[in-house]
Amino acid sequence: MKNKKITHVALQVAGLITLAAIIALTSVSCSGSSEAGTLTLTDIPSKYNGKYVGFEASGTNVDIYLMGARSIDEEKDEMFFVRISGGRAVIPLWSWNENDGIARYSGSGRFEMEIMIYDGETADSRERAYLEFESVRISNGSGTISFIDADEIDEE
Repeated sequence: MKNKKITHVALQVAGLITLAAIIALTSVSCSGSSEAGTLTLTDIPSKYNGKYVGFEASGTNVDIYLMGARSIDEEKDEMFFVRISGGRAVIPLWSWNENDGIARYSGSGRFEMEIMIYDGETADSRERAYLEFESVRISNGSGTISFIDADEIDEE
């Protein structure tokens, strides 16, 4: 009886440690998942391959603020951008509002978008290019735009 009780207590402790680890890992950062939306940026000049891209966007026909990043660390208020490869990048979509905080986005709407290309994976690194799109359509969490179709392009 004593061995069964020790085993039961050991299993409870192991379960609590596992639960605590899961909570700690999920509350520290938000990582991309395949169930939510993405924006694909194409026709990126080859000089930007190996650089990183992210964006911010405001809804023009919906009251939503979007961000584009590989992941977001809410605790540190830091975004980690997507690496450009082969002249393109597939950027996870994130929405933000005061009530719900940050969450993956899979909705629809039109957005005014500012895209930045950086040397490194965070905004602390050097910005190499800035693109502005006046109207980007996201449908069911998916959109595709071309670098060359930007309404404004500022390159270093």
